[in-house]
Amino acid sequence: MAGNGIKSAAYPADKTRMSYRIYFQLMGTKTIKQTVLPAAIISILLSYSCSKNNSTNSNATNNQKTILGEWKWIKSTGGWGDTKMSNSDTIVTLKLNTDSTYFVLLNNQVKYAGSFSGSLSSILDSLLVLEFDQNIEAHQLRIPKMQSIVYFNNDTCILYDYRIADGYSHLYYRR
Repeated sequence: MAGNGIKSAAYPADKTRMSYRIYFQLMGTKTIKQTVLPAAIISILLSYSCSKNNSTNSNATNNQKTILGEWKWIKSTGGWGDTKMSNSDTIVTLKLNTDSTYFVLLNNQVKYAGSFSGSLSSILDSLLVLEFDQNIEAHQLRIPKMQSIVYFNNDTCILYDYRIADGYSHLYYRR
């Protein structure tokens, strides 16, 4: 082996170094991005979604959130000039019942009554959409038939005019 120019003592280290170099050249950054990165993202998403489902299920039994109930209209904002309307001198209440009926009360007097339904939007990121049987106008509050729920917790709800570019967002507090 001495005649081929390779020292026998350095041969195993050179071979190991050479095999690593060939391995990384074969793998390349594109191949690593195509294999390792998606695997890491999938594993993170799976672990997050599993833990989120578990916590959601346990919270659902302990702390049930529902859009049903009485909601006091606070203000609406939107339109071309970012118009703001509020309930300064009146009380407008939206009452959503378990039997899919609703009432809109103006100063505790029924102004509208009808039915509503809820569905998931297949167009806009699976938003929950409320569909009333008619357009609603009470004092300064004007609600088109379809409203997307853009924010909701136990005491606050924000509805937005569904599929209307310059629509309004409507802020409600639970009564």
